[in-house]
Parts: sequence; C-alpha cells; structure tokens
Amino acid sequence: MDINKIIIEIKKRYSYIGSNPIYVGMSGGVDSSVTAVLLKFAKFNVRGLYMLCWNDNTPECTTDLDLRDAESIALTYNIPFQVIDLRKEYIQKVIEMSRKSYEGGITPNPDITCNDVIKFGILYDKLKGALIEDFYLATGHYAIVRHQSGIGLFTLHAGFDDTKDQSYFLYRILNKYDRLNRIIFPIGEYPKTLIRDIAKKINLKVASKPDSQGICFIGNVSLDKFLDKKDENNRGEIINLSGDVIGAHKGCEYYTIGQRKKLDISTYCEKPMYVINKNIKTNTIVVGTKEDAYMTEFQVKNLILSEIDSKALKNKIRVRVRNLGKKISCEIFFSESDFKKNKINSLNIRLKYPEFGVAIGQHAVFYKNDRVVGGGVISKVNTSYKKHFSF
Repeated sequence: MDINKIIIEIKKRYSYIGSNPIYVGMSGGVDSSVTAVLLKFAKFNVRGLYMLCWNDNTPECTTDLDLRDAESIALTYNIPFQVIDLRKEYIQKVIEMSRKSYEGGITPNPDITCNDVIKFGILYDKLKGALIEDFYLATGHYAIVRHQSGIGLFTLHAGFDDTKDQSYFLYRILNKYDRLNRIIFPIGEYPKTLIRDIAKKINLKVASKPDSQGICFIGNVSLDKFLDKKDENNRGEIINLSGDVIGAHKGCEYYTIGQRKKLDISTYCEKPMYVINKNIKTNTIVVGTKEDAYMTEFQVKNLILSEIDSKALKNKIRVRVRNLGKKISCEIFFSESDFKKNKINSLNIRLKYPEFGVAIGQHAVFYKNDRVVGGGVISKVNTSYKKHFSF
C-alpha cells in the first residue's frame, strides 16, 4: 500500500475541481473519514459536514457517538466542520414514507430514498442556496462517477470492490444530472480492505469501527420496533398453495417476500416455508417452498433512465433486484413509440434465470457492464406459484 500514490491519483482524478470547496459528508465511519482525509492530503479545499437526520436516544441509535467521531477527525486534520439539521425532512421524506409503504404491503428501501431525497437532494439544495461559489459534494460511497470526455457526459458505475459496491443505492442520482458532475466518490476506485489499511496506517481513531448496519442513520433496529405499531389486532391467516390455513401472522406489514423466519406455522410441513405473496386487503400471507419463491418476470415503474437509446436497453443489460445481489442478464420489453416520445412509464423484465424473493416496492437497477443505466421500483411480480393458486 502506497498512500502517496493514492493521493497523487486522487489529485489527478479531480484536478478539474481546483480550489473550489469539496463538502464531505462525514458520518463518523471509516469510509467517509478516509475520504475526507485523503482529499485533505491531496490539498483540496475540504469542508466537513454531518447530516443530523435521527436522534431518538435508543440503544440502536449511534448519532451522538458518530457526531463526536466525525467532529474529532475534522478537528485533528484542520477541516472546517458543520452540522446540518435534516431531522424534519428525514422523518417526513424517509421514515414516514417507508412506514406507509410497509403498511401498504410493499417492501421499501429507505437507503435509496435517503440518497435520492436527502443526501443528493435536500442537502445539495441547501448548500447551493447558501453558497455563491461552485462546490462539490463527496461521500464515502463505494461507487464511481466518470466523465465520458468523448461525449461530454458523466456516468455512474459500480464500485471497484464487488463485495462493497453501493451503486444499487445510488442509481436515482441519474435523475439529477444537473448535479451529477459535482458529486464525487473518491474511494470507489479502491477495495474496502485498502481503505481500512489506510485508516490504520494514519492512526485514524475509527479505523476499526464496525460498518453501520440497518436503516440509514437509524441503525440496526428491528422492523417491529421501526413500525412501532400499538394495534395488536391485525393478525391474519397464513395459507399454503392449496388454500389451507396452516398458521397465523401478526400483520402483513411485518413480512417480506422470501422471508422464512418468524412465521407462526402450526401445521407440519415437509419443507421449510417462505413468504411468496401478501394480500393486504384480506390480511393474508401465502407461503410455499423455496422453489416457489423464485421469479423470472416482473414490472418496473417510477423509472430513472440515463442517456441511452432503446437499442442499448435491449443489448446485454443485466439487472440487480437487491443490494449486492446477482446482476442477472435479462430481456427488457417496452413500447418503441413511447420511448421515442420519452414517455416510457414502465418496463417489463424477463430474467435469463429465476431470482429468489423479488419483492414489490424494492428497486431493480440496470447495468451495462459496470455502468448504471437506470432503474425503477418493482410494481408487479409474476410468481411461479400462480399456476397453482391465486386469490
């Protein structure tokens, strides 16, 4: 490991920034801390900020510790530091929207919403409104923004480290092209192990701090506690593919497609049972074997697509339906006339081979090689069990 070489690479890669300020979202974790310090070592005009999004004084909430760590590192390296209070926006735009989604029977992704609406939405707008100078926004995400000099476009790519790639969580910044050229992910070009080694070599106090888990900014809180429902009268039936009642559940919102644990099944089943469908209207959960939880066809809406043509959408595109999930080759179906009119509202996807637990409300992200070309919210799933049973 040659830190000086990495610093030179970063300085060269972002030479176009010059003396303009780079605001680094410092979460108090190792990734964002190393990001800020490397940029500082590369002689950029670094300014740290902490996004205060949640603080409920529960054991799962690490806000106070994270803020202290971020502030301490900024002080150590002489980085100007500020706290931006986004709690009101975070509760309204992320927490409440996620709760409504769960209660509506779908499985949301709060991290994607947070990146889209809070970090690269409201935060960016606040900085833009408060500054008269050009600025850049950096985070410790494992993803890459590249400038395609031949066509003058900025594109989003998967991070170098396949085990830590976070491009899935970031695809919706493609909808913010006016700011994509001012977003940088300096450590996306490197493996996580190297970032840890750098932190240890420079004696960063958070070098061995565990990666954050659970919901963005909240921590590793259970779904039960997150929903915090007081109504205990939402129990319903669990049925099998034959329509037989084989157990009970405490509410559809507490379960997701592909889930095996916490199913109160009272009837003996030869094989483990998994959630394969939910019906909020009848408050019923359908379970089947693991094989029944695999899907090959689904629909995607609320689309974000990059500057690509219809031919590219049909040529060697792979799709990922969960963070760090397999990128599966697929066929994409849509109306050519709608595409030409820029009015595509949905895409129908057929996977080359089945994927486990595709859930409505989750996101499907499309890749061409390592480049993110778009994505959207899964709105309908054609499940294999429907040939046996339907509501």
